[in-house]
Amino acid sequence: MRYLKALVVFQAEALRHIPEAEKPEILLRRAGFKTKEIAQMLGKQYMAIAKALSRAGATKDSED
Repeated sequence: MRYLKALVVFQAEALRHIPEAEKPEILLRRAGFKTKEIAQMLGKQYMAIAKALSRAGATKDSED
């Protein structure tokens, strides 16, 4: 349990510089979802999600 708390704190610190509006996209990407899936879940356009992920420095899907 102690390690889980440490990981949560680490991830929270890593997201501090990212605008609030982009955090769901980043968290979903880190959870393993593809750009298209994230767009569908959040009800946003694919390109908007791709741009947010690019600005945040998240890796791009190989099949997107």
